[in-house]
Amino acid sequence: MNSTNHTPITQYESPSISINGQPFMTVNQARGYYEYASRGGIDSIFFILHDGNSPKPFGLINESKPSLDERLGELAMLTTAFGGSMDAEATPQEITITEVLEEAGYVVTDEQVHFMGSTFVSSQMDQIAHGFLVDVTGIPKTHVTESEYPEASAEFATNSVVWMTDDELVANNDWKSCFIFLKLIANKE
Repeated sequence: MNSTNHTPITQYESPSISINGQPFMTVNQARGYYEYASRGGIDSIFFILHDGNSPKPFGLINESKPSLDERLGELAMLTTAFGGSMDAEATPQEITITEVLEEAGYVVTDEQVHFMGSTFVSSQMDQIAHGFLVDVTGIPKTHVTESEYPEASAEFATNSVVWMTDDELVANNDWKSCFIFLKLIANKE
């Protein structure tokens, strides 16, 4: 048995606190050399919408990404799977249902939220992300999203749902939506 100490040493904790009272971001060091980040709440969910009646059946979110702003030196938008942090006392499916309402304006039930799998976010994060396909076929959008509120902050005001074909989704190169799409194809075979 390897006797390496697996207890991480905290290198940094952000001053901002997540909803569950933990630092929003922590950087840890393990094995004396390997540094990785942890988010408050640790795990997350991600999802795409699916409308089986549409010629562009997959819905993703086009949203502002501050980290991309910094890299590009301007306000940057990225079309990606929807997402949310698991920082509340709820199941991944319950958090997905809440996020669908907040970010896309659809009221969905457990039966419309299909678990597609979990994946490690990256080797530099200790986060597991749980992916879902949300079936909105025949369901009207009935609620205002956080981007549609008159008082929406600049961060949310430019967000929008983008509907894509299979080919457009794959060409978009968002790993989270491609993960769900590949799981969907595998489940059909």
